[in-house]
Amino acid sequence: MPEARSFVILAAVGLAIGVLALVLPTLARPFYWLWYGFAACVGIVVSNLILVLVYYLLFAPIGWLRRMAGNNPLQLGKHPDAKSYWHTMPEPPKPADYFTQS
Repeated sequence: MPEARSFVILAAVGLAIGVLALVLPTLARPFYWLWYGFAACVGIVVSNLILVLVYYLLFAPIGWLRRMAGNNPLQLGKHPDAKSYWHTMPEPPKPADYFTQS
């Protein structure tokens, strides 16, 4: 049972570091910084991995499907016969209109 032996060794080391941290906190500071550095590195890797997976497994396929379906919500594309690409927008309400709401 090598797993049980390694568990006992790791538990003993962890317990020793924990008791050391309670008795002499200044001696435990290097262990804290080592553990914090390790956890920060793991956090950066895992968070970036999750972001990549969400993008390529969720957002990219939705974009490809919308593009294949002919959806163009931004109305992108070149139209050689167009005089201008400017879109006229409705005029925003005047500030005085906000005082006459019912």
